[in-house]
Amino acid sequence: MRVVGITGSIGTGKTTVAGVFRRMGYEVIDLDECAKRLLEGRAIGREIAQALGQPEDHLDRKRLADVVFSDEEKLAALEAILHPRVIAALEGRLEQLKGYSKDIVFVDGPLIFEKGLHKRLDLVLVVSAEDRLVEERLRARGMDEEDVRRRRRAQMPLKEKEKLADFVIYNNGTVSDLEAQAVKCLQEIRRKLDGTPE
Repeated sequence: MRVVGITGSIGTGKTTVAGVFRRMGYEVIDLDECAKRLLEGRAIGREIAQALGQPEDHLDRKRLADVVFSDEEKLAALEAILHPRVIAALEGRLEQLKGYSKDIVFVDGPLIFEKGLHKRLDLVLVVSAEDRLVEERLRARGMDEEDVRRRRRAQMPLKEKEKLADFVIYNNGTVSDLEAQAVKCLQEIRRKLDGTPE
């Protein structure tokens, strides 16, 4: 079984690409969803609330995002608690999938390079987009300009991710264009993993 990462910045379309692969029958492990499930746990919720100075009885994810994306120390504290558990959950899921009928499993996560996870993967696909399009998409999701800037500052710049990637999809068109690029990219990924010439 080969493991391929899908990453990019918030608003680039990586979740759409992951959805294409999922509809094609591939297993996609979504690290954001994994983190959300972990945050629902009482023990980790208490630990994070204590570290960030929030009330322990209820971890408000919206408020949590506002706090950590405006304070680098609190973001680092959250990541120190959450990321080792996300990686452990990923490794557990990959162990469960050994012998899986598909030969490729995808891992969808925004911080694959930032957290060094790319070193554990066979290949990494970056979904990128022009800055103005990313900002438009995020504003359409209801984020204000300052929130967009804070979240993007917390991630590696897209140009750096592109340089580290094995494959890059540029999402500067329609959703249909992106989906078509994802299908084409999957063929290229399969060729590379199989050692077949381009």
